[in-house]
Amino acid sequence: MEDLTKDQQFFLVALYKEYISRQSTLDPVSANYFSDSDSLIPLLGVDFSSEYVGDICLALLDKGYISGYKDEDSVSELGLSDKTIIYMENRFKNNLKSILDFVAKFKPF
Repeated sequence: MEDLTKDQQFFLVALYKEYISRQSTLDPVSANYFSDSDSLIPLLGVDFSSEYVGDICLALLDKGYISGYKDEDSVSELGLSDKTIIYMENRFKNNLKSILDFVAKFKPF
């Protein structure tokens, strides 16, 4: 993930946190489904504009970190790619506390 900005890294960790949280009530496919980039804004806990989140999603889609459908200026029907989930599983060992610590330390630019 050395090819990502700090905002993009934060975004992926926040999405992974939501994915892990949803697994207690949803199957893995449903837990990894997000309707569009705008639906992610409340999950981030920071003040990113819809346009900026759309730009982040487009960059992550192009780099293979998320899957989904490219719209004109955002991504719809998106989820974490397998390579991202594998990376996060190894980085955080499914420990929600370590994910929350990472997210808490994030300072948007």
